[in-house]
Amino acid sequence: MGLIVKEHIYKDCLLGIWEIAEDYEFLLSRLSLIPEDIRILNSFKNPLRKIEWLSVRVLLKEITGKNLSITYNGSRKPFIKDYSY
Repeated sequence: MGLIVKEHIYKDCLLGIWEIAEDYEFLLSRLSLIPEDIRILNSFKNPLRKIEWLSVRVLLKEITGKNLSITYNGSRKPFIKDYSY
């Protein structure tokens, strides 16, 4: 199904909601993953976790129009690698 909500809820805040109905191959084809991302994706054992991980990145690409990279700090909190959002 894909993107169902894209809304600016505050001046500097964009909300996106993605309904996951796509399969692994479709989601993977929508992204250009770097080797580190591929390693992380392949480390997941559960196929649903892989789809969730890919969906988040496709959603980010859909709402920003950019191929941004998500990374994690020492506390495992996610953030956009270039701090653009």
